[in-house]
Amino acid sequence: MKTTTIVAKLDGGGTARLALSPDASFGQRTYTPTVSVREGVARFTVRNLEPGRTYHYAVEVNGVLDLQTTGRFRVQDDPSYLFVFGSCARSGSNHVIFDTIRNLSPAPAFFVHLGDLHYDDIGRFGPADGVSYLPEYRAAYDVILRSARQGALWRTMPIAYTWDDHDYGPNDSDTTSPGKADAYRAFREYVPHQPLASPTREGIYQSFVIGRVRYVLTDCRSKRSPKGRADNVNKVVLGAEQEAWFKAELLAAKAAGQAVCWANSKPWVASAEAGGDSWGGYTTERARLANFIAEHDLAERTFIVSGDMHAVAYYDANTDTHGDYAAGGGANLHVLQAGPLDQRSNNKGGPYTHGPLPLEESNRGPLTRQFGLCRVTDTGGPTITVAFSARDSAGVELLGPPEHPTHEFTFTLNLA
Repeated sequence: MKTTTIVAKLDGGGTARLALSPDASFGQRTYTPTVSVREGVARFTVRNLEPGRTYHYAVEVNGVLDLQTTGRFRVQDDPSYLFVFGSCARSGSNHVIFDTIRNLSPAPAFFVHLGDLHYDDIGRFGPADGVSYLPEYRAAYDVILRSARQGALWRTMPIAYTWDDHDYGPNDSDTTSPGKADAYRAFREYVPHQPLASPTREGIYQSFVIGRVRYVLTDCRSKRSPKGRADNVNKVVLGAEQEAWFKAELLAAKAAGQAVCWANSKPWVASAEAGGDSWGGYTTERARLANFIAEHDLAERTFIVSGDMHAVAYYDANTDTHGDYAAGGGANLHVLQAGPLDQRSNNKGGPYTHGPLPLEESNRGPLTRQFGLCRVTDTGGPTITVAFSARDSAGVELLGPPEHPTHEFTFTLNLA
């Protein structure tokens, strides 16, 4: 039996419970235990879910059941499935791209959101003594949830979300962000998530397993050193605690015979750049991670999905080698980039095997809307196949010319 978490933003306080039904009419329904509404938010843990079933849900507040705003979810039971990923949408975006994703057929199992859920840049004017940024973070989530198309998507598709700079703090934000503690608190209030692994209760890094793939979501902001520091052992993206956790997750996946999808919000393939915000500005830690991957023979079972760059691209570890940052090689990983959901196009990192699409050299490019779609195929043997495609807001494939038969980049992960 499975468990899920559903979070609802409500008007007012009191008590609430969740109604669950096998159909949208709610003629037959069961209820979760009643919970208290805190700061207008109710968090429900739903247990004993049957794999393969679709559930419809509605919220009852103070004894009144709301059947006007309902949601649904399916309990994943197939080791082969689709998932969507992307990042970067203007604050409160209500673009049709969210309807396109919600109406995909077959329906994706979940959405991996790689940050910049909004662009409020909270704390951009610097620290202020005695100022709480919590109302601003809460308001940013409220605007997103009130967006008709975004709200409908998040009610009907499970989400795994890690923040990036604009939704964590100011542009290129790091561990010095003045709203750091409030960003963490608002995330815990509003976002359904896996158990957070940070022992200091600041980071939002987490993991989960679907079939034989372990999804490892790192937090590339709350522990990050300022980008202007010298690139040495003291300059980090993950930090010591998260790095140890990340390495343990990789080893646990290998011991369990699992592949790894690393949900990493920043471009991994990038030339060394002093003061850069990508991994190219943090090459000492990048090399340390790459050396670990090579030492433990993890490359053939691991791939990366990334956001931040407002374009689509991929790096093919079977044909290119410049993205292998281990001393002596052995850590060449497939990297999939997809975005933006609704922002101006730009180019970061690379060079990539294919892309970026569209190619823009600055964030003054045209508004672009696109997302990544991964098809995981697992027949139970020693390998898993991943097929990556990218689509625009109308659902049109982007990776190849019209005459291309699949428009996919396909690769195999070796679990042996």
